[in-house]
Amino acid sequence: MERLLSAGVLSGDETRADQIAGLLRREPQVGEVCVYPDEGSLFSAMPSTGLDLLLVSIPEFESRFLSTVSRIDGAPPIGVVADDFDKDVVIDAMASGARYFINLEDGGHEIESMVGRIAAERDASLGGRMQLVIAAGGGVGATTLSVELAAAAADRGYSTVLVDLDPFFGGPGAMLGLSADFGVSDLVSGADAASMRTTAIGFADRFAVLLGPAASGGDRIDSEADITSLLAMVASSWEAVIVDAARIPMALLLPAASVAASVVVVLEPSIDDVRTAVAWRRRLLAGGVESDRIEFVMRNRRGMVGVPVGEWSRALGDARVHMLPDETRAVSNAWMRSTPVRDSSRRARVCRLAEQLLPSRTSGGTA
Repeated sequence: MERLLSAGVLSGDETRADQIAGLLRREPQVGEVCVYPDEGSLFSAMPSTGLDLLLVSIPEFESRFLSTVSRIDGAPPIGVVADDFDKDVVIDAMASGARYFINLEDGGHEIESMVGRIAAERDASLGGRMQLVIAAGGGVGATTLSVELAAAAADRGYSTVLVDLDPFFGGPGAMLGLSADFGVSDLVSGADAASMRTTAIGFADRFAVLLGPAASGGDRIDSEADITSLLAMVASSWEAVIVDAARIPMALLLPAASVAASVVVVLEPSIDDVRTAVAWRRRLLAGGVESDRIEFVMRNRRGMVGVPVGEWSRALGDARVHMLPDETRAVSNAWMRSTPVRDSSRRARVCRLAEQLLPSRTSGGTA
């Protein structure tokens, strides 16, 4: 049985504190609820309580205090509670580090969504499940490799989903011939397993696909918190999660990368791509991604005069670098024609690379 969430309530008003605590206790995923009447009692208790979430009553406690709490190492996700919706209050609270806003005027129904997200982030166990595929530039083959990784995971018997986060080009949908009016953008505001399964499109009875903003007509997902919580929720419903994260800024992906089984960076041997790859590797390492969970895939395009092998190999240090043949367009067309079949020697090399990159169920980071 999963451990129940431990919650805290900060309020100097006993009646208000009891009301908020009662809303938390009605959620089956919440266990112990501790009430703190002032800042001092909270700070003295935080090192030993291991809170999974904290609800703070406002305007009793100002944004300055929220900033202090949110910067504490190991601080739990913070939600602010108010009697009604006030746009200025919400903006100030979020700018100070709060992630959730609870409006008591409508019965505090946002608590259910908040608890669901936090529980999913804690329990998703992304390590060994999720692979982030990112690209140093456009058109280097990241989407093709993402599709092949999804196929390889499905072939191993895992329930698999391919998540398209690319905000500008719906590659997986175009490659697989899929379209829908709903996609990942519709799941950001809070989703359960049923809504995710309904939104996902099955491809040839092999794996599921969650179409991105460009393919489904949704809004771009440009928030670190939204991407992190979305992927955590997805990972709670599928065994293998392959994320096509082309054209997503690295800063937005770092929290998810820190718990992913692996991060696959696809690039070409151009000066710009190699520089980007070196900078990204430093950021990933600084963000807690171990070196053995970072994979570089170099697409050596025919006729391209780029950085010599010795130079980019030296620039990437001890990183693992794999070669992707210059056959991305042919591979994509093979997927678009019909269901995937391994009848092309050119495509077979990409398939073998996908098999090589796919981690085992138990490898990777920790949630």
